[in-house]
Amino acid sequence: MLDRHITLHPRASLGSRCRWVGQLLLVLFVLAVFFAPLVAGYGFFPIGRDTFPVFDDPPMIGAAEAEGKGLIFPRDAVIGVSHGGEAKAYPIAVMGIHELGNDSIGGIPIAVSW
Repeated sequence: MLDRHITLHPRASLGSRCRWVGQLLLVLFVLAVFFAPLVAGYGFFPIGRDTFPVFDDPPMIGAAEAEGKGLIFPRDAVIGVSHGGEAKAYPIAVMGIHELGNDSIGGIPIAVSW
């Protein structure tokens, strides 16, 4: 009998590697789905409803007054809204706590989101 040595191209086993990775990802997904409810109480998974309070019609003060009181600084980022000659600014520091706000500008209701 003749001994034949077959040399496989390095990419020949790519299919088996892909199957192995796919199976590993499937196992990790199943474990994540199974354990998610168990660890949710420890704060590792989805945030509960109403965790971030929504603000409604917040009191506004002028930019100069806010700077004078040390509430905002020139380097602070804000979400700005302007309509009909009226302008409002919502500091990102505040929006990071609330994430959503209901307000009105020029009599038009708006939602501000971060």
